[in-house]
Amino acid sequence: MVRNKLALNKNLNKLTSEWEIIVNVIVVLLAGYIIARSELEVSGSNSLIVFPLSSGRFSIGLLTIAGGIFLLDGATQITRGILAKTGSAPKDVIDTEEYTRGKYIGNLERLMVFAVVLLGSYETIGFIVAGKGLIRSKEFENRDFAEYFLIGTFSSTAIAVAVGLLVKLAMARL
Repeated sequence: MVRNKLALNKNLNKLTSEWEIIVNVIVVLLAGYIIARSELEVSGSNSLIVFPLSSGRFSIGLLTIAGGIFLLDGATQITRGILAKTGSAPKDVIDTEEYTRGKYIGNLERLMVFAVVLLGSYETIGFIVAGKGLIRSKEFENRDFAEYFLIGTFSSTAIAVAVGLLVKLAMARL
């Protein structure tokens, strides 16, 4: 709700991306602390929850789902915050339909990059970015649009790669 009010505000709060990152880090640390202190188990005789999965596989599933959910909303806010900070966000009033469409395209892009990172096929990221650029290639003649597109795409892709690598690192340690 707070994010929506900030997004509708014509003077977008310049600290939106920083707050999004800080809040998400706090949530992850708090969740990790609670899990470590409560000694939750998903199998065994003293388990709080019983699943037909090992605790490692269950944790990997939850991490993957959490990463995907973060990429759908949190990463959108961070990307928009980066665009606002760099002055690359469109200065004209954007059509609500185009704004929403851009959000969905960014979400799909980040989820595809996230899946590609988890699968270890990093070269596919280049095809995703190239395909997106190919579709919008005629608009690159406008320098403002080109900067908006590049900063938005690269920051969005970097966030998805970072989340994917963090989940992959956590998987390796489980």
